[in-house]
Formats: sequence, structure tokens, C-alpha cells
Amino acid sequence: MFRLVCPQCANTSYSANEVSYMPCPYCGCKFSGKHGSERRQEERIRKETAIVLTYDGKQLQAKSVDFSRKGLKVEVFNGTKLAAGGAINFLMDGLLITAKIKWVDNLFDKSVAGLERNPESSHSAW
Repeated sequence: MFRLVCPQCANTSYSANEVSYMPCPYCGCKFSGKHGSERRQEERIRKETAIVLTYDGKQLQAKSVDFSRKGLKVEVFNGTKLAAGGAINFLMDGLLITAKIKWVDNLFDKSVAGLERNPESSHSAW
């Protein structure tokens, strides 16, 4: 059980999960015990889709986890370690999308990354 302190109202709550973003039971602020306050200003929509990313000249097998208008969370397999600040390209619905890697959790068997879409790469929705 993890003791969580809300970054907005400072009240204490408890959870079995410190990673997921959940609302504070007192004020409703969305936060994670591990990552802090919710950083996206937009609603996330869960959508798991297989995608192929191009990173550092290599094609990587990945899947989308969730997305918003400006961002996308992905899981990358094959043991490739990503670095925040790098650029990634991928095809989605036949359109080339360019994104910046905003954050990365390099785990044992995969990397989980938050991507920020380059607004000039395409004008269609994810």
C-alpha cells in the first residue's frame, strides 16, 4: 500500500498503485504517486494499435497505449532503449507523423514513452 500526498490540496490517501494517474478523493486533482500531477492538459483516450516507429535509423515494433490531440503514449518492444528529447517518425492511417520524445521509462522488456506530436507533421487527428 502506497501513501499518496495530493500535490494540490496536500491531503493523504492510499493506493495499491503509485504509477497510474487517479483523482484525489478530496479535491479531484489527477496525479500519480510516482509521476506527480497530470501533465497533459487534454483528455487521454485509450487506443491500443500496433505501429512501427523509426528511431535512430531503426524500425521498432510498438503499440499505442493512449493519445490526446497533441500527444501519444507508446510501448516499444525489442529491448531498444529510447532517450528523452529524441525524434521519432511513424505512419498512422497512411500519414507520416513526426514526434518528440518527452519522457521515457526504460524497463527490462520494453520502453514506455510519451510523445509530443510535431504540429507541422500532419494536420489530421491521431
